[in-house]
Amino acid sequence: MIAKVEPLTPARSLRGPFDYRLEEGLGDVGVGSMLVVPFGRRRLLGVVVGVADESELPPERLSEPLAALEADVPPGLVELGLWTANEYCSTPARGLALVLPPGTGTGRGRPMGRRRSLRAELTPEGAALLDAGDAEGGLPPAPLGTRQLAALRALSGGPVAAARLARVAGADHGTLRSLERRGLIRLESSAHSALRPRLAPVGAGGGRHAPTAAQREALDAILPRIGGDAPPEPLLLHGATGSGKTEVYLRAVSAALERGRSAIVLVPEIALTPQTAGRFVERFGDAVAVMHSRLSARERYDEWWRMRSGQARVCVGPRSAVFAPFDDLGLIVIDEEHDGSYKQEGDPRYDARTVAERRAAREGALLLAGSATPRPESFHRYRRLRLPERVDGRSLPPVEIVGMLGTAGPLHERTRQELDGVRRRSEKAIVLLNRRGWSNFLSCRTCGRVWECPACDVTLVLHRAADEVACHHCGHRQAVPANCPDCGSVSVARHGAGTEQLERELRALVSP
Repeated sequence: MIAKVEPLTPARSLRGPFDYRLEEGLGDVGVGSMLVVPFGRRRLLGVVVGVADESELPPERLSEPLAALEADVPPGLVELGLWTANEYCSTPARGLALVLPPGTGTGRGRPMGRRRSLRAELTPEGAALLDAGDAEGGLPPAPLGTRQLAALRALSGGPVAAARLARVAGADHGTLRSLERRGLIRLESSAHSALRPRLAPVGAGGGRHAPTAAQREALDAILPRIGGDAPPEPLLLHGATGSGKTEVYLRAVSAALERGRSAIVLVPEIALTPQTAGRFVERFGDAVAVMHSRLSARERYDEWWRMRSGQARVCVGPRSAVFAPFDDLGLIVIDEEHDGSYKQEGDPRYDARTVAERRAAREGALLLAGSATPRPESFHRYRRLRLPERVDGRSLPPVEIVGMLGTAGPLHERTRQELDGVRRRSEKAIVLLNRRGWSNFLSCRTCGRVWECPACDVTLVLHRAADEVACHHCGHRQAVPANCPDCGSVSVARHGAGTEQLERELRALVSP
């Protein structure tokens, strides 16, 4: 058999896959298997993207893989990784890296594997040796050392973990291996469950509620498409804030699990992942896995393995969770689908919403996107399900748009009046402004020069407190100009307002 392997190397000029001859001893190797292969003078990790009965090259020119890793990737994810690389003009290696287990490495070092624990138990020979020693008045059977004897006596009550033996008997792994070679104990290594990531409490709104009429109508359209009774066309859940979209997601995931399918729930921000996952854990328990970059590599690998082995059937996380290793995917939920953070900035620069649509179509899963302000393309392309009202029946807060033309300073007069009312009623208010510093940019009133960053070609922002202008892209800083270097004019204008200027205005407004 021939394995067609894509080596995980950053080289863009490389054109694979490469053929490797499979011999007995590597186990069952197929599409998605991960192999450590010789590649020139190096050893790299490679992913099997195909198998064949024979190669175009003669057998003597083919190398054999050095080792096979314990984990493997679902064949559907291999296809998805290669499609992502091609769609977003990247390399097969970078595309496949998206679907590999976290911490897998490149084959140069020791790749991460499942957590394993070593347990020891007495053999009949070891028990007989202990009995002989006790019959002689407790004398240590020669030629056992003190720690070896202590380890045997600690095992007389049954199997004990090696870590515990080290604590109670002082027996390290060398001592145990020595006893194993003499046939006095038996050592067994087994995988064990890992500690789960801690999740944020869900608060008062996490309980189960009876669905509203609008939620029932949405579920009537969603649930048949999960079970296969209707075509799994993408759906858009268009609901106002507080309209109960999360409850619809929860019931849709429950339906997928009841039908023996898995589900992925994508959220836009890492900060939202623990809270959202808490809602799902409250409903589905340990069937929920969490994936995001703030977990350690070990935690991410353990969660990946729980999904791959079927212990977890629901994955909650940001954009990378779209590559969760499920074989039986039935539902992909994209919460707040309008959010720009679903686009990956690094290579490959994929859009998780597009990848989710591709994966759902290929695996026969339902794509359910939800937002109060959906993107125009989603609004146009997907069938829309509406949740027009809040669950508690309350109306949305009123919004008033005011024009700033002719307004001096960062606050409109209408805003001043409302904030003054808040002060008089001893209430609280939040004022948002998406500009840092004092002014957005400086310009010369005489010649029109605008001060820009020499590296980024963007305007420099005035920070009055630090008496400098700064670039918010690369961090370049310089002193506030006293005059124009082009014409010598001292008439330097400040444009726009930032948080520093707004803070001064607010202090003056609320001062008694």
